[in-house]
Amino acid sequence: MLFVASCGSEGSSSPLSRPIPTEPTASSASPDTTDQPAESVAESTSPPASSTSQPPAADQRFDVSLELLAGSIDAGPNDVFILHADGDLYWHRNILAGDSTDSVRLADFGDPRSPVSEGPGPNSVDHVAGVVNGSLIYGDCCEPISGNLLAATGADSERIVLGAGYSPSLSPNQRLLATANDYAIVVIDIAGREGEGLTVNQDGNSYRNVTDVTWASDDRLVVLFWDDSGYQLLPIDVTPMRSGRPVPIGTAFDPGAFGSVRFAGTSATGELAIATSQVDSTRVRFFDPVTLTETEELERDLPAQSTSVRIDQTGQRLLYINNGKLIYDNGETLHEIGDNYLAAWFAT
Repeated sequence: MLFVASCGSEGSSSPLSRPIPTEPTASSASPDTTDQPAESVAESTSPPASSTSQPPAADQRFDVSLELLAGSIDAGPNDVFILHADGDLYWHRNILAGDSTDSVRLADFGDPRSPVSEGPGPNSVDHVAGVVNGSLIYGDCCEPISGNLLAATGADSERIVLGAGYSPSLSPNQRLLATANDYAIVVIDIAGREGEGLTVNQDGNSYRNVTDVTWASDDRLVVLFWDDSGYQLLPIDVTPMRSGRPVPIGTAFDPGAFGSVRFAGTSATGELAIATSQVDSTRVRFFDPVTLTETEELERDLPAQSTSVRIDQTGQRLLYINNGKLIYDNGETLHEIGDNYLAAWFAT
């Protein structure tokens, strides 16, 4: 059984209450197999070493659990969580209403601009899921390879490690939390603090590398991954957890532009948005949440070098970073609302 358990803050001498394996071992997993064709997802370009002599032949499900601490973060519709150029994560209250002074630092990370003599440098925040019970759920990159699922409870919060996983994402009804790593997709019922994980890195398929995860509905996930044939969308039903057939989106993987293709929210009518950074523009494409086919008439282009593209839950408001500047589109006009930023997320 794979546990995603609260283990205190970073630097704590307290041991984990339970180990958090990146793969279930023969003694810890009790998988349910189905007759669904095997699929695979991963975070790296090479498959992780298997803990068993024979890889599984079909999707496998296993139980997970989560401990969440209550916090004091009460974000509103005009609030934004912003990653500053120095690597720190801030909660900017009422910034979309014109108040640029009311900000609270939630997490202190290493400065990515500092020279690095050895290794990849400090981890940095790369995903924000949202607020659950007053705590902000977020993730960082890129060590360890299984990812870190983290929480901040308030101002200058300790970095609370909840478990493993990348790309934390809350379901539209805010009841489920999904994460992914190089081994499995995990879905947790927040109220019940329990859920399931689905191993989808199976033998017999080309190796698939997870890029991002989003929700198509309250009971369906979509995973964005790439393999030798390019980027594809993989649907996953939540009850019970089961993967479907992947759908190519016609975008090749560019090793020189790693991280340039990401989910960006949904349209006003529910289509899934994918932002792709290109030389001359950032292209935002939209895909039907059921069929995963492209809705070409919704496509739009943003200025070149635009990153961290986010469409809010209504499909009406847009945030993106362009050359360090935070641009806000309220559906009618564009506003530059800050500078020296790396990424931003709507608070609600």
